[in-house]
Amino acid sequence: MKLVSVNPEEIIGLNDYPPLHSPESLKKYFRFFINNDDKHIFSVPLITISSALPILQEDPKFSPYIKVLQKFLSEHKGVNYFQSGGKHRSSAAYLARKKVPGIVIENDEDIKKIKPLLGDDKFLTEDSFEGVILGIKGSFLKHDRKFWTVKEKTEAMIANGNIPKDIVDYFRSS
Repeated sequence: MKLVSVNPEEIIGLNDYPPLHSPESLKKYFRFFINNDDKHIFSVPLITISSALPILQEDPKFSPYIKVLQKFLSEHKGVNYFQSGGKHRSSAAYLARKKVPGIVIENDEDIKKIKPLLGDDKFLTEDSFEGVILGIKGSFLKHDRKFWTVKEKTEAMIANGNIPKDIVDYFRSS
């Protein structure tokens, strides 16, 4: 487990948009980021592409997604991580022009160390490293065969008018 600070274009965002599930959470985290209120921002759980791929490739149902993923990665050379939660935090970081605080999960021991820190937080419900990767896979299998970075996903939210005007104004002016 290691803490990192990464650009939104280094992270493959979850493929669960549209819709924006919690505009309130996005606004809350945006305020935390612009006010540098780090004590309220838990790091976004990240899995390296290289550690996730072998597990993802084991499932024949995921093979059409692997082809799309390989094309995506060839066009996005700087992508290093899948996110396993924290979608509002990562988009809020981008909108506040900040790096995304991440915690790279590498094994079962990391899961055991992180879970007690989360309290009632809803992400990272899995009990094993493989379970986290299978959760990511399950999320993608529910949606179209598409991958995008946190930056691209957030830009789509802006283009679709899902981000409040004051946040967009801040983003565009900074």
